Amino acid sequence: IGQLNLTYILCESRGSLVLLDQHAVQEKIFFEKLFSQPAKQEKKQELISPVVIDFGIEFGTVKAHMELLVKKGVDIEEFGEKSMVVRAVPAAFVDYYGSVTADSLNDLVLNIRLWEKDFAGAEYDKYATKACRGAIKAGRELTLSEMERLVSELQRCKNPNTCPHGRPIAVKISIGEFEKKFKRSV
Repeated sequence: IGQLNLTYILCESRGSLVLLDQHAVQEKIFFEKLFSQPAKQEKKQELISPVVIDFGIEFGTVKAHMELLVKKGVDIEEFGEKSMVVRAVPAAFVDYYGSVTADSLNDLVLNIRLWEKDFAGAEYDKYATKACRGAIKAGRELTLSEMERLVSELQRCKNPNTCPHGRPIAVKISIGEFEKKFKRSV
């Protein structure tokens, strides 16, 4: 239908008026495009000196997660009966742990599932921020074709209800609500 206050896209849908926050719409579209890109191998940071870690009874657990460790940017391989040598770590590792020590590497490897969850949260936040900064802002006039394109792209999103930060994207006002306001209800 149009734009309200250079902030909201107005649409009609099944007898209701739908107001879409133009910033949240494009933010969601950008976010889903960024987050759905194929996962890349994490950037590695080579260690000055490789670190040998004796895992003892945890060796089997570590070995079972080797593929995940490599995918996350840990250059690790078996080194002896119950030990592994680490030659590189993910670039984000130093930010996460503060420093590269045998203890921090041991923590990373033994807690890879928990670390992966935290790292995924950091990835989510990074993409959400990037999408937010790149999205159109309130106060920008949109053409009808721009609004139609945004609505069409939003409909293809997996979760078109909230922006990555959890704010609602749309507010729906039924024809019944309008009729009550205009005292046309029967």
